[in-house]
Amino acid sequence: MNAIAKTFNARILTLRPALFDIKVAKWHMVVMFFAVLLTAFSLLYSKDLDRRLFINYQTMQQQNTSLHVYYAKLLLEESALSAQSRIQRLAQQKLDMKIPGTNDIKLVTL
Repeated sequence: MNAIAKTFNARILTLRPALFDIKVAKWHMVVMFFAVLLTAFSLLYSKDLDRRLFINYQTMQQQNTSLHVYYAKLLLEESALSAQSRIQRLAQQKLDMKIPGTNDIKLVTL
């Protein structure tokens, strides 16, 4: 019986490392599966975030363009409102101002 027990124990000892290797290999496969899954989800998130940021960028570019157009219109309106002929016409109409004649101008010497 002693010889049988020795051979039986020797067989069990030789099977245990193989079973352990299988368990470790399965564990590594599970870890690798979740790592690939996590990588896939992070790639999807990154692509979605990139898309959203690009849409936001395009919207801001359109706003920038429209603000430049509006600013150009305001500059044009300002130049039209501050034209010398308009100011002179408003001064004559609303303030009853007039250009002095040559007899009304007096020269002061120092």
